[in-house]
Amino acid sequence: MKCLKYLSALTMLLLITACGQETAAPSEPAPGTNNPLPVPDNGQVETPAESTAWQLDGASSALHFVTTKKLHVSEVAHFSGFAGSISSRGLAELVIDLNSVDSANSVRDQRLRDLLFETAVYPQARVEAQVDAQLVDGLAVGAERTMTLAFTLDLHGITQNIQASVMVSRLTADRLMVRSLAPLVVDGLSFGFEAGFAELKSLAKLTSLGTSVPVSFYLVFRRAEVQS
Repeated sequence: MKCLKYLSALTMLLLITACGQETAAPSEPAPGTNNPLPVPDNGQVETPAESTAWQLDGASSALHFVTTKKLHVSEVAHFSGFAGSISSRGLAELVIDLNSVDSANSVRDQRLRDLLFETAVYPQARVEAQVDAQLVDGLAVGAERTMTLAFTLDLHGITQNIQASVMVSRLTADRLMVRSLAPLVVDGLSFGFEAGFAELKSLAKLTSLGTSVPVSFYLVFRRAEVQS
């Protein structure tokens, strides 16, 4: 009998000890809450999200291009719809609505949209560039800086690397201007416009139609946090 009592006591002691050493499993979050389970620190630091530092003021900006026909007849056109921004890390973006083309001739505008730009398939052109964010923020009011800006132009389903000479000016504490110093010549053939040029030339019964298009721009940006 004594042996059985000692054996029973020893068994209870082992069970109590085992329960005391058991590691509790992580508890699941309560139903209906979004409290996550604890995550061990892996030493990684999250990168701050990129934010918009400057927003394009479309009403104060302009984007023009020049077409040439019959060897020496040039006509100026522009886009009325475009938007852009410069991020806190210097990523500059410009999106152009190709349907907003305005050459002061509604028939020609429709032909440009349908036959050249093919806006039913390619409604936008996109420009992206990386600028020196510290240079932009550090530019004093009234100061100007010339630079060669390398950017990508995504147009008609084709992306090309292009360079442009620009002037960056600090108009006020909250307004920044970027303008072309010289017309930027865009080669239409490098963007797959051969068929479109041929159709336009045929419809207008032209003896010649230039395929290299000079582009000029004047872009005004406002600080993103300033609404007025």
